[in-house]
Amino acid sequence: MIQVSIMEVLELMDSLISSIFYSKETLLVNYTGNLYAIGSFSKYNGTTKYGVLRILSDGTLDPAWNASQVGTNGFTYGILEEVNSVNGLPTGNIILGGRFQTYNGATVPDSLIRIDSTGAWDASFNNGGDGAWGMSGGYVGLSNELTMDGGYSGKILYGGFFQSYNGVYNSENVFRLNSDGTYDSSFNSAGSGLDDGSTYPRGRKIISEIGTDGAPTGKYLLSGRFRKYNGSAISTENFVRLLSNGTLDSSFNSCCTGTNGEVADIIYHRDASGNYTGKHWIIGNFSVLNGTKSTVGLVIVDNAGNIDTNFNTGGVGSGSTTLTPRINKVIRERLPSGDYTGKYLVFGNFTHYNGDDVPDGAIRLNADGSWDNTFNSDQVGATLKDLNAIEELGVDDKPTGKLFLMGSFTAYNGQDVPDYFARINNDGSWDSTFNSSGSGFSGSIGAIHVAKMDRDTATGLPNGKILVGGQIDKYNGGSVGKHIARLNSDGSLDSSFNTGTGFSGLNDDVYAITLEYGSNNLPTGNYFIAGDLSPSYNSTACPNNIAKLANDGSLITSFNTSGTGTDGFTYDILQIRNTSGDYTDSLFVVGNLSSYNSTSVPSGVIKINKNGVIDTGFNSGKSGIKVNSTLIATKIEQVVTSSGVKDQFNVYGNFPLFNDSVRPSVFSMDSNAQMNEFYFGNGE
Repeated sequence: MIQVSIMEVLELMDSLISSIFYSKETLLVNYTGNLYAIGSFSKYNGTTKYGVLRILSDGTLDPAWNASQVGTNGFTYGILEEVNSVNGLPTGNIILGGRFQTYNGATVPDSLIRIDSTGAWDASFNNGGDGAWGMSGGYVGLSNELTMDGGYSGKILYGGFFQSYNGVYNSENVFRLNSDGTYDSSFNSAGSGLDDGSTYPRGRKIISEIGTDGAPTGKYLLSGRFRKYNGSAISTENFVRLLSNGTLDSSFNSCCTGTNGEVADIIYHRDASGNYTGKHWIIGNFSVLNGTKSTVGLVIVDNAGNIDTNFNTGGVGSGSTTLTPRINKVIRERLPSGDYTGKYLVFGNFTHYNGDDVPDGAIRLNADGSWDNTFNSDQVGATLKDLNAIEELGVDDKPTGKLFLMGSFTAYNGQDVPDYFARINNDGSWDSTFNSSGSGFSGSIGAIHVAKMDRDTATGLPNGKILVGGQIDKYNGGSVGKHIARLNSDGSLDSSFNTGTGFSGLNDDVYAITLEYGSNNLPTGNYFIAGDLSPSYNSTACPNNIAKLANDGSLITSFNTSGTGTDGFTYDILQIRNTSGDYTDSLFVVGNLSSYNSTSVPSGVIKINKNGVIDTGFNSGKSGIKVNSTLIATKIEQVVTSSGVKDQFNVYGNFPLFNDSVRPSVFSMDSNAQMNEFYFGNGE
């Protein structure tokens, strides 16, 4: 069984660790491959469904599950697949926890029920019971209890935010249920449960502990937000171990102080072969564990509750004394052979990592997450920070080992460098041979701006030229067409590209440059430009926020002829490939748009052809992404795996919904807007 929070995916992409702790939308993929979604939603693809639903493999609603019924009358925060105590196999039933009093219109025990394989309420579970009271805070953690022999007891461990169950005021915020849903009074029978000295204590997760031999120990690991257990203050705040009877195991982490913030989840740790190690991932809103700084929100602890010193020892991740820390780009480092080194290059807005003063905005990490201080050793990095980077590719389409650095900087390692755009060597030092003696650009090439290598139309391989977009109108002191320029391989200006005035708006900005590919899978020499762009280029009218340029930088007026373009900024353009790997004539455009050529469209993501004509059948009749000035889609990528190109597209940004379905800032769809299970792929 796999249980994964939607926001955990976001954490992996954007390091937005804090977002996970307050997410209540969760997916459960059960043993049979069924995909359940729970949360605080009321519709899915326009169909009314409250709190819980089942999704088919293509992302559409399963119409046979809980057919014609609406679900809970409140939020659903916890879900568990029930297993048989005899053989450990799934029974087909699902346990739901949350904040509700009815299911499909029928009055049910408060906040905790069992439903069968069809989605119907199973009234035999906790028959006649009142259920849990005090669930206003949600956060339900449910687990099947393991026995010492590795089987299942049939009992259910329950952590949450409540004061009583079936009218019994006992063991607040954590208890154990019998297999029929009744309260197990033998668990912590004389205890009062969790408290933290405030009105909002809660248990977030309780699981059976697994030992170093891979077998259950008979004890439980409990996390949440609390400072007391059974009325007594505890040293290990927010994370404790309980004995089999539910009382506190005072030997666990007895030396130490717990975390300085809430622990939201506990996950079994396994080695590369999938074997249990006896260790556990601890995830939450904290930066200190046992009085020691830890990687913000994520550490590994051993079976004594101590930090695993082999994992980013004492690490706190990126930070800054003067800036809002942000990571803009993580690149898996590659050798010129194309092989990965196992290390990671990290670029962004930071001055410290794991408490160390590091080169500003650009560092390399080892595979275990520790800082590799051999990269740009003893140097200060970039001034004004906010860095982004791309690999330089050679004529064989393999990395040269060098990187192009973009951002708001005018110096690097204490030396004056070409402003806003420079090249660094594979050891992190500045490459002074690129744009030698040049002053660089007149404006910023920031985090979401894109520079891509130009490609030869005969071979499709990089020709050494570089396309750059941003808030620019000068390069090395000379005027260039506003907001876009092309450089030669040595960093000098390619004067054959766009000798006109460029985009007319003084504050225009280019967010993406996408090369067009023809039916032969080779570049045509044309480019699609996305951004915050005025409807004029070289004094010729063009669509708002999206344009198509020829190889010499001139406007292709046959693109979206007489069309007005989008009503909001466009942040990315992707030419779609089929599953054979061939480029098609269709493109995805994402942004904070809600109309195209003055006609309303599903917001955020549209499909057009290479001539700028919109595909009106794409996502027709749906709402798309909820967008405004702060809720936007910023990136779209096609999934590529070791087996080839997939009809699957991951969309990233800052938004809560797609087609009225809860999709916090990331979702995956096919070329017809049907939802997919999210998958990263291995990139290109």
